[in-house]
Amino acid sequence: MAKKSFTKEEKVQIIQEYQASGLSLADTSVKHRISNPSVLLQWNKKFQRNGFAGLADNRGRPRKSDTINNKMTKKTTIPGINPAMNEVEKLRIEVEYLRAENDYLKKLEALAQSKQAKKKKP
Repeated sequence: MAKKSFTKEEKVQIIQEYQASGLSLADTSVKHRISNPSVLLQWNKKFQRNGFAGLADNRGRPRKSDTINNKMTKKTTIPGINPAMNEVEKLRIEVEYLRAENDYLKKLEALAQSKQAKKKKP
């Protein structure tokens, strides 16, 4: 039964044991439950060429960065509000901002509906 995955540290330990013990690739692979001796050979080549960093598993799609997610989040701060303002002034500015945002979204929706209506008319 082969082990599914190995950490970089485990790979280094196995490679060092293989080099020091004088066992064959097949024997070392069986001892550490590596599915195929060629896997150990590849690890050894990568370790010789690139060191510890060469043993990193670079398969699969890279993770999305947090910057993409930040672009899609809604702003929580409203421009024009200072911490020094009293609560009434802050609320007044927030109301003005939200009214402008609401008007913008209504116009955007109306524009989308008018474009859709023009498409339907031949």
